[in-house]
Amino acid sequence: MLKLFSGHKEDWTDIYYSKKYLRHLKHCHARSIWAKFINRPLNQKFLLEEGATFIAHWCGPDVSYTHIETQLDNITQLVMDHLEIHCPTHPIFSVSQEEFSLWKHNNIYSDQWNYNDGIEILNILRKIFFTILNFHVLNINDPRLFPENILINYVLERRVGISASFAIIFHSVARRLGLYCAPIFIQYPRNLVHHRYSA
Repeated sequence: MLKLFSGHKEDWTDIYYSKKYLRHLKHCHARSIWAKFINRPLNQKFLLEEGATFIAHWCGPDVSYTHIETQLDNITQLVMDHLEIHCPTHPIFSVSQEEFSLWKHNNIYSDQWNYNDGIEILNILRKIFFTILNFHVLNINDPRLFPENILINYVLERRVGISASFAIIFHSVARRLGLYCAPIFIQYPRNLVHHRYSA
């Protein structure tokens, strides 16, 4: 193990087994975290992005929920910035930080807005995802469909992935904005999340 971390490459066998051992330790630790996660009482929060981050952490190194949360917050802020430009009198700008925090850290099961206010947020949210950030949803037969295009960290970074990962990201950002969107996992890019305002 010391050879691996000191930079010497004299014994490839030690390096190989050290890496395997570290991965095994990571998976053992992750199993206990997953057991706690799925055994939470029903009244405790279970956020989709937490589950997606756990899967990404299991499959790859150095994936943290804090990093995923920051990326989702950045997309949310981008939506807020565009809302301020296009809808400066929107009531979202009078929402307290406590309310935003509540939406971010807990599931919501209904919209916090009336029809018109919800439509304005949803339209900007779609514009951000499909035009400005240029997210692409891969068809199951797409030759670019690699295993990493399933993982939330890669989908956020590369902006291409399967519908399930994209729907979780869209749902998580919408929730932070006070919109309840139910993820539906299909192969058509513009219908990944059902919202009562969707046509």
